[in-house]
Amino acid sequence: MNLEDLLEGQQSVADLLDHHRRLNRQQLQNQVSQNSSIKSEEEKSDGLLKKKQKLRLQRDVMKMQGELEEEQALNKALRGILRGPVMSQPRLSLLLLPPEASLLIDKTLRFECLNKEMKHDFEVV
Repeated sequence: MNLEDLLEGQQSVADLLDHHRRLNRQQLQNQVSQNSSIKSEEEKSDGLLKKKQKLRLQRDVMKMQGELEEEQALNKALRGILRGPVMSQPRLSLLLLPPEASLLIDKTLRFECLNKEMKHDFEVV
């Protein structure tokens, strides 16, 4: 629109400028409110992401604690085996070990039994 078209409605230039300023002010306020709503949505999504990450980290910590406890139990059993003969170790500890470790302990037990029998046989002869 031309300035002449706007002036035909018997409006002064000052009135038109005021009207234009009010429109601009309203547009700016609308933009500010839109920006603040976008920011609040971003903050909400950031909060959700942080919560999800925290939950994921907590799950990882719990999983690692379980693995640590298993490793500590295995370590304790293996240290006990190193301290004395397998015959003196309780069989319950074998249930807590992985199958490979249990198999190794069983073989060691058989070897110790055979070794004792051989010593006994040599002493008799």
